[in-house]
Amino acid sequence: MRFTRLRKGMIWLPLLAMSFTSLAPAAVSANSAAAAESHQLLKEIGWLSAELKADAGTLESYRRQPTLSWQTHAAQLTQVKEHVNAIGDRLERLQALRNNVAPWQQRAIDEIVPVAATLAAHTESAIQHLNENRKLLHAGVYADHLTSMFARSGELKTSVNTYLDYADTSDELNRLQQKLDGLQERIGLLES
Repeated sequence: MRFTRLRKGMIWLPLLAMSFTSLAPAAVSANSAAAAESHQLLKEIGWLSAELKADAGTLESYRRQPTLSWQTHAAQLTQVKEHVNAIGDRLERLQALRNNVAPWQQRAIDEIVPVAATLAAHTESAIQHLNENRKLLHAGVYADHLTSMFARSGELKTSVNTYLDYADTSDELNRLQQKLDGLQERIGLLES
């Protein structure tokens, strides 16, 4: 049984070669539909990255269990691969929306794409190692890929969640500002 590679040749690695704008906010007017879709995609990546981190953590723990078979590693790598590909699909769509979303969403996209690309590269390397060296599951290179996959999945999860927290906080701040503006209007009416 040959363990298959990531589908679509790691769809978002070519996206990494695209030139990114600076992380400074762009003078762009966000399209509300694109911004809403982008926000939903980021939420989905947040959920997927949480699952990915758990699966990558399990896989990383396997390197300390010498009695586990290569099939056990392959099954867990398949879980990781599926999450990586699902995240890649969403990143591909985010890249298409990038020029029509809010500046914070552009920064989020620019920050998470390279992390996801590195994660995909380590995942592909781990799969390749497993295909070629089923008896060397505790070799330094394979163990390094597993450790890196776990670290990058945590980094991805943290980055996405931080941007989503920023959006929630910004929305709450805007709501409170509107509430204060309404109070000031009523006070102004009472004083006149």
